[in-house]
Amino acid sequence: MEILLIDNNECTIGGHNYIYRKTLHEIQGTEIVYQVKNFTNLSKNPIKAYKEREDYFDNLPRKEIMHFLHLDVFYTFPSLFKKMKKNNVKIIGTLHWYPNKKIKSYLLKNSAKYIDTIVVHSEYIKRQLNLNGIYNVEVVDYPAFHTEDIKESLVNNDKYVNILCIGATRYDKGIDIAAKSFRYIDNNAKKYLKFVFAGKELDNAYQLPRELAKEYNINLEIISKSLTDEEYWNCMKNSDVILLPYRKIFTGNSGPMTDGIILDKYILGPNNGNLGYLINKYDLGETFVQEDEKSLGEVISKLCDKDLVKQHSYKSELTIEKFKDKYKMIYKHFCI
Repeated sequence: MEILLIDNNECTIGGHNYIYRKTLHEIQGTEIVYQVKNFTNLSKNPIKAYKEREDYFDNLPRKEIMHFLHLDVFYTFPSLFKKMKKNNVKIIGTLHWYPNKKIKSYLLKNSAKYIDTIVVHSEYIKRQLNLNGIYNVEVVDYPAFHTEDIKESLVNNDKYVNILCIGATRYDKGIDIAAKSFRYIDNNAKKYLKFVFAGKELDNAYQLPRELAKEYNINLEIISKSLTDEEYWNCMKNSDVILLPYRKIFTGNSGPMTDGIILDKYILGPNNGNLGYLINKYDLGETFVQEDEKSLGEVISKLCDKDLVKQHSYKSELTIEKFKDKYKMIYKHFCI
């Protein structure tokens, strides 16, 4: 069995993408093609976008199984997979984000005709693909890759409910929604709450939280930097609640949520989409109406009266061993 792992995403050693690829490479018969390529977006220049991907495909070595680790950047061009299929290879693609536009859903459905197996990281995303008429889908839960960094979760003995919103402040992460929720937090609850916003600041995103925290008397600490692994895990361990104020355009999995599950943290996230599905199905914590800061503020106000101690059974599905075993079964299927 010869399996080519195709990765075009730039990643740092120790980062999630790097460990994802490295873990799959531990499976016998795999070989890596790692060539960083930031492709032109289809909407900006369709001809250039196609040509870049066509050149990339044409220069790939051919193996029995071609596994695209980031199908998201390729499925908008079905003809590329149709052309590759003529070489009598098996094609696997890992889809990290469900398409949030009709045209992308249409193109994915067309590409799926030439892809033998699409791997997703949630039953919810699989269901969405099934509703789109795509049935060649397998689920491999996204694991917690950094379990060696987890010794034990700290028990907070202070008077605060510590609410953590962590990660780079991209628009889809909704840091502004979290900030606007300050307007709706009950005054009596405020003295028991502490917020920590930690991660690299993009587009001056921390300005609004600072202003609203001051205006509404919110206890807020901002750690504006790219966090080291040690800093990241210290933030995670010292929290009681992992807050995910993500917008509807976010259709993937959340690293902080996965790590929070491993640490038995209370997860507070949107009621819609993949995250809402997981929170509700596995009783991970609580949800609020997505993109509704008033709903979020009202839910936060009630956290002080809740038992935030969790023991997540779902974390048993998030081990690296299960991740590898599920991928092995997918690869093995093509060798029968």
